[in-house]
Amino acid sequence: MMKHLNEPVPDLAQLLSGVPQELKAIIDKSLAKQREYRFGSAKEMVKALEKVLFLLESGAPYGTAHVQTVPTHATSSPAQISAPRASIHVSAPQPAPAPARQTGIRPAYLYGGGAALLVLLVACVLAAVFIIPRMLPENANAASGSVAQKTDVVVLVVTDTPSSPPTTISEASATPTAEPTATTGPTATATPAVAPTATIPPGIPFVRINKIEVDDQNRYVVEYETAEYTEQLPGVHIHFFFNTVPPDQAGTPGKGPWILYGGPRPFTGYKTSDRPAEASQLCALVANANHSVQPDSGTCYPLPDVPTITARSEAACYAGPGEMYASTGLFKAGATALLTGLSIDALWLYVQNPDQLDSTCWIPTVSTFIQGDISQLSLVEAPPTPIANTMVVEITGVTKDSSGLLVVAFLVRNFEPSIPGIHIHFYFDTTPADQIGIGSSGSRKMYGGSSPFSGFTVAEIPAGATQICAIVANADHSVITNSGNCFALP
Repeated sequence: MMKHLNEPVPDLAQLLSGVPQELKAIIDKSLAKQREYRFGSAKEMVKALEKVLFLLESGAPYGTAHVQTVPTHATSSPAQISAPRASIHVSAPQPAPAPARQTGIRPAYLYGGGAALLVLLVACVLAAVFIIPRMLPENANAASGSVAQKTDVVVLVVTDTPSSPPTTISEASATPTAEPTATTGPTATATPAVAPTATIPPGIPFVRINKIEVDDQNRYVVEYETAEYTEQLPGVHIHFFFNTVPPDQAGTPGKGPWILYGGPRPFTGYKTSDRPAEASQLCALVANANHSVQPDSGTCYPLPDVPTITARSEAACYAGPGEMYASTGLFKAGATALLTGLSIDALWLYVQNPDQLDSTCWIPTVSTFIQGDISQLSLVEAPPTPIANTMVVEITGVTKDSSGLLVVAFLVRNFEPSIPGIHIHFYFDTTPADQIGIGSSGSRKMYGGSSPFSGFTVAEIPAGATQICAIVANADHSVITNSGNCFALP
């Protein structure tokens, strides 16, 4: 308390090198000792931070802001400093000369505690600006009455990669800062954190959906483009359908349903009331004159009136919010599904099961990005914690035969290895166990048979390996922690 009353706030630049002047000014302002010199509201602080973010992302050099200074001490009067260039306007306290100190020794914890408090406050500020606004979007629906009703698109990106920049979300009536991105049929892929734009393949007829809105008649207004042909009836045209219809069923002799279309643009043949309960996207494929469709000739696009998730990378979907639950599905990179709820801590998403559209499962928020209005989503309680895993594989012996194969004898408990199904991953101890499952780069061999396993040759033993290991793997190739063992190589 004495330090707060009598001493200036520690200088952030001395605690952490390389801090942009603009960001430091905002943090200093938030720590001003007098209320009137701090931000008047959280919204005001958010706007200041967004300006800093824009400046940094634009590549402008640090120190280009117009910073107005305010006193650090409660007894000081404000002073203003002008600058010829004004790209950001904030008021911030500047370090003032420290008052005369009394003699004697001060406890070290006062200094350490002050620095820790400052770091904690900075972390809370950044969390409040970059995470909470994404979890609590404002009303995303613009007023109806226009042919192309504006719908705010909220994109939530939660990433554990420090180098990934935060994504700014738009306000309810503003132009969206990020549009939902088309994904290419069942073979779509995605790069982490940013969904790809479907590339039109050269030299083949193709149709790409670029945007979908809902008009004042509750119709889906589908803006699209074609390549290497112009749609017409009769002739080569387009089949529009919801993603509840498999692509191979979206044309003759498939069961559909679909709508055949030969223009004009945009397409408005579906209403929101036509959407099947499990549908999250509207799709298009090139159709021949006989109404058969050309494989991989179009894209799908998220529907604007329902919240959806798209997988940033391949990820397992679990029966509950945590890896202690059984894996019940597998999201491929770029796959999109309905978002139906959030876990209490918002770290897990309750979503449509990609392998069974009429069921649900849980996927980590970090593995996805979110599109659509999530303000009406409910918080979903986790199901009962599952009983601890009892499936185990144990290597009991390793030999090498005359042909140079490693022969690995093993025992299993509470499961029978099979592919597809619960199986075994064999690997060498030069690869960490956490790199053996889905999405990892570790070298392993899958096995679904009885003992012994003889899939490795002696020549395949990596340099430095001393043991061969086994672990139980789920059907989606995620592994069950602590479900196996290692055994010395002969």
